This record gives sequence, structure tokens and C-alpha cells, in this order.
Amino acid sequence: MYYVDLVDTKVSTRNRIALPAIGAEVFTYLKDVNDRESFTASRRLKDLLSANLKKELGKYFTAESISKTSQSTLRKITNSLLSAGSSGNSRTLEALRGSGELEFSKDAAKDFSVATKLLREWSRDYRSAKGSLDNNFKCINSFLRVQKTPNDETVRKLLREKISNNIDFTNWNLELKTYWSQKELVKSSLQGAYLAIFDSFIKSFEHDLSNVNLSRILDEAWMRYLGDEQKQLKPLVEVSQEVTESMDNLKPDFFEIELEIYGSQVNYLIKCISLSDFQASQLRFKLALELSKSNMFPLLNFRVSLKKEDHPIIGIAVHGEQIESDLSNVVQFLESTLEKAKTTH
Repeated sequence: MYYVDLVDTKVSTRNRIALPAIGAEVFTYLKDVNDRESFTASRRLKDLLSANLKKELGKYFTAESISKTSQSTLRKITNSLLSAGSSGNSRTLEALRGSGELEFSKDAAKDFSVATKLLREWSRDYRSAKGSLDNNFKCINSFLRVQKTPNDETVRKLLREKISNNIDFTNWNLELKTYWSQKELVKSSLQGAYLAIFDSFIKSFEHDLSNVNLSRILDEAWMRYLGDEQKQLKPLVEVSQEVTESMDNLKPDFFEIELEIYGSQVNYLIKCISLSDFQASQLRFKLALELSKSNMFPLLNFRVSLKKEDHPIIGIAVHGEQIESDLSNVVQFLESTLEKAKTTH
């Protein structure tokens, strides 16, 4: 079963590389980390925008029509608001008007073009934050694409080099940056900015080349673009009043629990029978928060993820050598955590 990682409560096993490794493996590992963490940071930004969208829509459309608007339409509006330029403007207009679900409130100007303009003005800082993440990803990728340079002896050397420890990695990184600078792959006026971003990326790795820092660094970077009210993290880790009220009345059979055991990994799957995608996303954040606070299982790694099918599925993957001896305690803790996440705020 495939999951898109959204929140890592501890070091994901995929954010590590076994040393010694050759340069080609390190290139692939660095690219995987950049791809994954950039994607999840963008997803957290999108979730924050989505969490605040309904309130903003309420300035122009009736509460009843907003409550009946499909999750698919809300996702289209959210995605369009993060899209820049005239194409983004057109996408927002089409998402608002094309659904046929939204009805203007009595006091609003009954013009989708006006609503589009106002919503895009409101979301401008979110687009700037998204642009910052995209630029960060592009700058890092500029260095990592070097591995695809054909018929170049320096690149061959970088790909073959053995990296056994942090000192080897530091020297290898210096060779990579020297080669990149000499090849003038970007305009000279931009090289300083590219190098600064890549240096920050490299410094986020620990001495064993694991990486638990990049997600925090990326979040801090995009949140600088948002005002205090916009960047409150409450929507990311707490369920809104509307969602909380619906969760307080949930019965046990509103969830289906499935346990999968594969050697040193356990998958605890929560099928959300009665929750919308948005509600499941909020519950996922609450579960991740509770798990991140726990120190009961220091030798285990937890990964909380979300898969969208007919019903949203929250997956909690647990890794560790002692998982078998701790299995009963882990399951009891997850069940207790699920109950707590449903009823607290």
C-alpha cells in the first residue's frame, strides 16, 4: 500500500543513507530528501490555506452553499489560489464559477470576477510563500542535476567517490560546488543566492547524513511571508470548532481499524468512514502531534500519512527492531491516542 508522507514525527527511515556509499547513491539520496521535504512543506502550506479558506469564502457566499460545496471544488479553489499569474487568476475564476455550488450572500457583489480578485488579493502572501518553496527546490536541484552531465571526468569522479563519513561528505560537497560554479550553470549574478540556499540544505544534514531538520527549516522559510494571523499553526494541529463538534459525536463504528504486521514494521490503518478529506487531514495532524509528544518508545519510529480513496485512510507506520516485543503496548497507545485526538482540542 502506497502512502504520501505528510508528517514525520521522528526520522523517517527514508531520510537516512547507509554509509559507506558512493557518490551516485548520495546524489540520489539528496534528491529524494529535497523532493520529499519540498513536497510535504508545500502540502503543509496548502493545508493551512485550505483551513482558512472557508472563513474567507464566507465574506462573499452563503454559509449554506459553502457547507454543501464538495471537497473536490474546495481543493480546486485552494490549488488555484496558489497558482501565480493570469493562468492562476483564470483557474480561480473557473473553480468558483464552474462548480455551480456557491451562492452569493445577500450583501455581496454578485460577480465571480470580483470575488476572484478579492480572494487572490487575500491569498497573495500564500502564493509568495509557495514561490519561495519552489525557488528553494529549484536552486538545490540545480546542483543535484550535475550528476546527469554526460562525458565529464569530474562528474564521473563525483559519482564514483566513496563517502564513509561526514568528512568525506564535506569534501565531496566542496568538489560539487566548485564544479557547479566553474560550469556557470546559472547567471553569475544569481550564483551567490543559489550557493547560499544549497549550503543551507547541506547544513541541515546530521553527521551520519540523516536529516530531521529540513522540514523545520522549510516551514520557517515559508512562514516568513505570512502575517501573524495567517501563519498561526492552530489549524495544522488542532481541529476547528466545526470539525470538533462533529468528532465529539462519533461512534466507534465510524472508524474501521486494520493492523498489518510485516517483520519489523507495523501499519495501523484508520479508515475514516464518516469524515471528509478535510476532517481526516485535521485528525491526522492531531495524531501526529500526540505521537511526537510521547517518549514511551524511544527505539521506534512513527510515520503518519494520509491516503485518499473512497474514504480517507490515516496510516501510522511503526518501524523498529523491538516492534514485536512492544506490539501490544504500541497498539494500546495508538488506540488511546486516537480517542484523545477525537475529543480534545
